[in-house]
Amino acid sequence: MIEKLNRRLFAGVLAVAIMLIFGAQMAWAGNVLIFRDVKAGHWAEKAIAEMKFKGVIKGISQTEFGVNDNVKRQEVVVMLIRVLGLEEEAKGKELPISFGNPEAVAPWAREAVALAVEKGIIAGGDLWDFRPQEEAKRWEVAVLAVRAMGLREEAGSKEGAALEFTDTQGLLPWIKGYIAVAVEKGIFRGDASQTFRPNDPITRGEMAVILARLDDQLKKLEGKVQKGEVFSKSPSASVIILKTADGVYRSVSVDNNVFVYREGQRISWTELQPSEKIAYILNEQQKAQYIEVIKKEDFQWEEEEKDVEGTISEVKTGERASITIRLGDGTETTYYLTADTDIYLDYREAEIEDLVSGQEAKLTVKGSEIIKIFATSFEREVEGTLVKVEFVPQTTITVETEEEGTKTFPVAEDEELRVRKDGDRVSLRELYPGDLVELELKNEVVQRIYAETVENEVSGTVRAVTIADNSRIDISTEDGEEVSYDLAPEVVIEKDGKRIEVNELKPGDYVVATVSGERIISMEVEARIVADYLMEEIENINEEAGVIVLKDVNKPVFVDDDTVIYRFGERVDLDDLQPEDTIIAVGRLKSGILEAEIVVVLISKE
Repeated sequence: MIEKLNRRLFAGVLAVAIMLIFGAQMAWAGNVLIFRDVKAGHWAEKAIAEMKFKGVIKGISQTEFGVNDNVKRQEVVVMLIRVLGLEEEAKGKELPISFGNPEAVAPWAREAVALAVEKGIIAGGDLWDFRPQEEAKRWEVAVLAVRAMGLREEAGSKEGAALEFTDTQGLLPWIKGYIAVAVEKGIFRGDASQTFRPNDPITRGEMAVILARLDDQLKKLEGKVQKGEVFSKSPSASVIILKTADGVYRSVSVDNNVFVYREGQRISWTELQPSEKIAYILNEQQKAQYIEVIKKEDFQWEEEEKDVEGTISEVKTGERASITIRLGDGTETTYYLTADTDIYLDYREAEIEDLVSGQEAKLTVKGSEIIKIFATSFEREVEGTLVKVEFVPQTTITVETEEEGTKTFPVAEDEELRVRKDGDRVSLRELYPGDLVELELKNEVVQRIYAETVENEVSGTVRAVTIADNSRIDISTEDGEEVSYDLAPEVVIEKDGKRIEVNELKPGDYVVATVSGERIISMEVEARIVADYLMEEIENINEEAGVIVLKDVNKPVFVDDDTVIYRFGERVDLDDLQPEDTIIAVGRLKSGILEAEIVVVLISKE
């Protein structure tokens, strides 16, 4: 019993643990490490992450940084060349002949060391005694860093400076000058005991912090960093909407393992607040891998007036009216209208409602706001089949096209609109569904309509005729389909070569109709015998009325003296039929009653 209880307890604890572990990871990837040996919250974590994503430092393996390993002199030089943004310039560089012991420099570091000699970062006694494999002392890194900053003369002017450290008195005067500059610029700092520890080695973690401080001042890697102001965020889509320095709104995808810092502390990217200014670095997948909340003064708006030209791809009206414009390179940018925005169409004052997708436009913008819009009308033609014309709440025409599917367009005012059908000038009300149409549009408004009547033939038996202001006829076609059509006011109906009226049509008449759109424009009634039949078991017989009632059929069979009845090959009378006989009755349906001409008994109960 105790064993079972323990097992249940273990399973419950395990389940809770899994929920806590994976739930936390789903809420925030804060447990993701930059390197396995750099624990979350490590004092150098931010600097290591920033320098890694800027390409300044690398790990000693794919997973280890060697945070507590001491950095070598040649490694310091390589990192300095990278933080100066000179890695490409270093390619192909060779150590000068005067450089002492060049073979001691590792092949992967030679180009960077060569460029450092050229730039004066390596100078003096280091030219003939560089000792690349030795661990770098703190004072040596201070010297190399100050030279990398281009402050060699300033260091010379501070030679022999009185430093506030308790352990730098024995240093050479020229070294003190470099340390003084390094401290003044905030590259180096002493410890709580006011010691500099000049001869101590520097760890890779400490070097990452020094490089981050250098980068903050030199700003040579700005090309790898983008900035923006947080506008909104979508955790479900892992997207941040930013307003960039030129006022354009941009959507930035966030990597699942993003590293985000505010005031040196790591946070979840979902904690970023609107209006916060951020700097971010994208990875190869164009997702934000590193984000840092920066000071307002580090983010400057570039709100200069500029012209943007392209094709309008979207117009939004309303309280926050905007125009999205497609540039020549295919990219799209959205700008917003203000109460003072001037709009011109074909050099005439216009309203935003006059702007439509497809117009070429030149926008004068400042940030994300539009100062002026100069748009040009465009014209195009659309061909298709008329679906409908509507007059309320505004006049529109809907057509079915091959290229665009079903499209609805507004129609110009009557005085501007021209409509022709089959060569004649007509009104919109004379266009019918099914007509072939060619529309001429200006700014997506129909100006001209050229229509062509499309006729087809329908034949079958008249089932019903409705006589009204818009008369209608129901026809049962030869393939069994039930169809209904309106009769055109000018419909021509002929029977036996003579013209007849609609009220002379009778159910059961066989007609051949010419249909235009959804209306019959002409009809010929043919003298054709059309037979109907019913086959079912007899339920009851009313000999006096001459009616046969069939089971499960709502249409009674009417028998008169002319009806021929056969029972197993012999002609018989109505009184020879019995309930439960199965018959087939052939004749004509009229008003739901089959007037039988022939009745044949198929199965008899006897």
